[in-house]
Amino acid sequence: MKTMTSTKTMGLFLTAFFLLIGMQQQTEGMERTYSQYVPVQYTGKQKEHEYVLLHQQKGHAYEVRSVSLSSDGKRMASGSNDRTVCIWDVTSRKLIQKVLIEHYRKSIGSVSLSSDGKRMASGSNDGTVHVFDVASGQAIQIQEKVNAGGCSAVSLSQDGKKVASGNSFGRIRISDLADRKKSIREFVVDKINQYPVWSVAWSPEDSNVLASCSGNTIRIWDTALGKLIQTFKGHTGQVSSVAWSPQDKNKLVSASYDKTIRTWDIALGKPIQILKGHTGQVLSVACSSQDKNKLVSGSWDKTVRMWDMAGDKEPINRKLIEHTGGVLAVDWSSNGEMIAAGSQDGVIYTWKKYN
Repeated sequence: MKTMTSTKTMGLFLTAFFLLIGMQQQTEGMERTYSQYVPVQYTGKQKEHEYVLLHQQKGHAYEVRSVSLSSDGKRMASGSNDRTVCIWDVTSRKLIQKVLIEHYRKSIGSVSLSSDGKRMASGSNDGTVHVFDVASGQAIQIQEKVNAGGCSAVSLSQDGKKVASGNSFGRIRISDLADRKKSIREFVVDKINQYPVWSVAWSPEDSNVLASCSGNTIRIWDTALGKLIQTFKGHTGQVSSVAWSPQDKNKLVSASYDKTIRTWDIALGKPIQILKGHTGQVLSVACSSQDKNKLVSGSWDKTVRMWDMAGDKEPINRKLIEHTGGVLAVDWSSNGEMIAAGSQDGVIYTWKKYN
């Protein structure tokens, strides 16, 4: 997701900038719009699939801009404007590593853990991408300033062999971790506008397929062929986050500064739903791997919300918690056990599935 010398000043600038962009766009046809809000009440026996607050973790001095959980939910990486990357043991709440802080000259825009939790990639606002061995904290690969204008998004492929990064000038870079010189491919997302690439996400079904978002547009790429496969438009503001549904290979989810979350049918190339409920820009979204109808979102309105889209009824929108600052990042572990959220207030909250 998302260069800044003064965090507050640049944050306000980016907000105003992308709101202006959003005002200039027109909404394309959508099928359904929802706005139901149901507060969570944890009384008595918990209902199936509900989550309880596990920990409130403080380890960063400034905003937590990105969080990433391992598949089993036991490890978590976080990146911050304090120029550090932290590796956490989620269960014990212990800080395992504060990775190589001396290497970072600017804030960390994005982090990504491999599925097995053994590797971690990070992108910083000086344009550098690091890939680390989590156990030792040693760098496996360092790509010095390869992203002009700063690295705004990073993602490790499902097999942990490739890393994708997006920069502030609208370019995506794919690198092979086994042999950096073997396959480095770059895509120019938008030659005219050069909007920042705020999010990149590998398909859970195909290690060569990547989704990205910049401006108010979502794109799907075949990274092996170097071709654009599909384009989705409909948001009226900057698209800040994109995620695949692990349970439904034809579903893609996006979050936007227009305060909505939208779901898309990839096979048909059409929108499915518009989800409303946040009162501020939606900055991050993650899908459940256990239930194709569930997702979690974080917003500038300081809330983390869970959505249930089962059946033909209006989706239930549950507020999990309210931070004291905007929620910049959320993630959901692949085993469905853990949810994490990082905020402008420097706090990371984690939730565990109630069994």
